[in-house]
Amino acid sequence: MPNLETRKCKSGFLAVRAHYSIDPELWPVERIGSIRAAMPGWRWRKEYEIDFDANVHVRNLRIDLHACPKYKVIDHGRRNPTVCLWWIEHRPSKTLYFYREYYRADATIADHCRTINQLEEPGETRSALIDPSTHRRLDNSYSTVADEYARHGVRTVPADNNLAAGIEAVTAGLTAALARWSIENNTPHPWFQERLVPPQRLYALAEDRALYFHPSMTNTIREIEQLSWLDSADQDNSKPLCERIGTADDHCCDCLRYALLRPRVRVNRIQTNTLRKI
Repeated sequence: MPNLETRKCKSGFLAVRAHYSIDPELWPVERIGSIRAAMPGWRWRKEYEIDFDANVHVRNLRIDLHACPKYKVIDHGRRNPTVCLWWIEHRPSKTLYFYREYYRADATIADHCRTINQLEEPGETRSALIDPSTHRRLDNSYSTVADEYARHGVRTVPADNNLAAGIEAVTAGLTAALARWSIENNTPHPWFQERLVPPQRLYALAEDRALYFHPSMTNTIREIEQLSWLDSADQDNSKPLCERIGTADDHCCDCLRYALLRPRVRVNRIQTNTLRKI
């Protein structure tokens, strides 16, 4: 009989793998299509395609926000707005969920720190990333912008500012979220339809870390929707990568880059020399 697989186990028993396709009369194309359309794609793969590696994606998971590790990331602005984003990381589903934002211009570091500390519970986040330029000493000064944040109660770690790697990570995260949506709804998202992405490719894209945002993060969503490459981006390779991006606000997008490159961050060990007695 076609599509009927048999295998002898180590114990001597004969295991039979019976796929629905062994009986075309019982399983016509119309019946397969109606059943498949009535359930999420992961369930169809697990129950009918006998794919035991099919997993429930984030929309079908109940994530306990209090049990997941939480972090925050800051993009400090002087004339531009200062942004702080909070996110949780659910490692079993490879999901990053951004749930809170702070977006404010024309304020001092003390004002920023005061509001940031008021928005979160004590000990809510494990660590805080910040633009690495804030950890540099300028004009022969003994203090940095990051020192000012620490003085007002927000201790930070310099983020990885690799622009190319950050853009790639954010793009992969947004694409993974769209791929999971497509699988769960049994239909390719219009973004994939426009690019003629084959349906079987969606499962591979869905395995990357996915990004999700709380609806209250209006500035972050707005910046993501407005950010784009310049028309001449592909033709002029002599320009740095940062100069080939449109002039729309990108402060929240910078925070997203820092957040997704968090595993790359390493805290340098500071070696102190013995001070000479005077």
